[in-house]
Amino acid sequence: MKEEKGVSKDIMNAFEAIEDDVLWVHAKWTIYRQLFATSEERISLLNDFAPDFFQIVHDSVLHDIVLTMGRLTDPAETGDKENLTFEQLIKILEADNCELVRKLTPLLETAQEKYKPFRPLEE
Repeated sequence: MKEEKGVSKDIMNAFEAIEDDVLWVHAKWTIYRQLFATSEERISLLNDFAPDFFQIVHDSVLHDIVLTMGRLTDPAETGDKENLTFEQLIKILEADNCELVRKLTPLLETAQEKYKPFRPLEE
């Protein structure tokens, strides 16, 4: 991949991979809301039509969304391995774009704070 407007290959690769995850999790959340968060009548119809199937769909989509958000808000590294996360993207950006890092850091902190209830308790 070529460098675009001074953006390094590492930044573009990380951004594009994370962008794919974000786009997919957004699409899944939209579908989840359309199916299960529209109205009580919709839930009743789904339960009358095929309750087991829609329970599996509900649980699977919600589980996938929670796991994806957890992965995206994980630390930049685990042990000696780098994780492709928002924090890692910010870490890559630190060398090139301080203004963007200043804007993204509080957004990451907010996302991590909101995700805390889904993480295992620290011991």
